[in-house]
Amino acid sequence: MNAKTKNIAVIPARGGSTRIPRKNIMPFHGKPIIAYSIEAALKSCLFKAIIVSTDDEEIGEIAVEHGATDLHLRSSEYARNEVGTQAVVANVLDAYDGLYPSDYTCCVYPTAPLMWASDLRKGLRLLESDPEIKFVFPVGLFPIRDAGAWYWGRTEAFTERYPLVHPGSYSDPLIQKLVLPEERVCDINTIQDWARAEMLYSEMLWRGAV
Repeated sequence: MNAKTKNIAVIPARGGSTRIPRKNIMPFHGKPIIAYSIEAALKSCLFKAIIVSTDDEEIGEIAVEHGATDLHLRSSEYARNEVGTQAVVANVLDAYDGLYPSDYTCCVYPTAPLMWASDLRKGLRLLESDPEIKFVFPVGLFPIRDAGAWYWGRTEAFTERYPLVHPGSYSDPLIQKLVLPEERVCDINTIQDWARAEMLYSEMLWRGAV
């Protein structure tokens, strides 16, 4: 990474998760699950700012305790269930315009305990490698799907509301470079997903992979 590159991470963590209430700060192997995302972002050494966007005071306090560098207090308009993460990240970038100028921005999901700092580094390298690519994100195979961990984008792609999935972000050669092993793919949306993530994390602990 060029020493002059400026990057920020945005972690969207609203308080109103429905299928798993208080999901973003539920205990996962001994600490709030959002802590794993913050720690991976810190360990990557890629970000000058790690901003948690939330409408919930408790989530904000826990995020700061675990290393988040800033909080964005999200309005009720952006805390609705139907508002996607791209819109939330764009809202953060608009709010911090000029304070954290950045070349690249990473949306880091708050429930991604299987994520590694090296995944974030690899994603940025791939984004930097081709100016035509707007976003990159990791996937699982069989079936091919979003890994539910993070996605990098050029900052202007967020602020200009460029679509996340487009030919440049979903080409076969790029996807093959972003495939994660199945034991690290788990988008946590249900209690069943949560149980599977805990099992996969236990296996990673047993192997010494974390």
